[in-house]
Amino acid sequence: MTTRRFSRVLCMMGLAMLASATQAELVNFVPPGLVTKVITFSSFDSGPVSVGSTEIDIGTAEVNEEVWLSSSIDSLITADSRSFAGNNVWPVSGPYASLNGAAGAMTVRFERGVNFVGGLLNHDISSDGSTIITPLDIDGDLFSEPPPDFFESELVDFIGGAQFRGILHSSANIYGFMLSSNFIAIDNLTFGTFGQVPEPGALVLVLAALAGLGWQQQRRTARSR
Repeated sequence: MTTRRFSRVLCMMGLAMLASATQAELVNFVPPGLVTKVITFSSFDSGPVSVGSTEIDIGTAEVNEEVWLSSSIDSLITADSRSFAGNNVWPVSGPYASLNGAAGAMTVRFERGVNFVGGLLNHDISSDGSTIITPLDIDGDLFSEPPPDFFESELVDFIGGAQFRGILHSSANIYGFMLSSNFIAIDNLTFGTFGQVPEPGALVLVLAALAGLGWQQQRRTARSR
């Protein structure tokens, strides 16, 4: 078999594996092969904007696509620095979205389904409670598989400062996601879909990430029994 033909077969096998892997996985990088858009909140440079239960459009001005943000408690899109109670200062210059309390959640909703959503995140570590990232389906409901608690505790622990985290799904059926934690902040909100057949090397990276994270989840499940 020629190298070109082998590469094509590898791609097709990888895509079949992705199609059959219906679960979402938490990753700490933007997977290769995605066509992405990034919201830096630069359209909010003029000053702090309050975010509440009424959705505001954070996408049209910057990425020419409606993306909606709401919050269960008063939140802000602001450029003010925050210490996060010893979890290092927010390392971004310019506006970002931040939960303005310790008991609430921010929700982002897209006008289309995506394979991936993520961003630079940080939270306050002064009290108990890890960041929970939960993908939402087309109806704005929690995914029935995997359960939401797959995205909590040690997998989303930002001790030491801001880190990038995202959710990758084999199907473009993530229509939103919810962030809940103590004073959680997000910038560089990244979302996208697979645009074409990935190169074999890129596909191997994606599959390796999915396989590795799935193995970690199996270990945690086994330990909890």
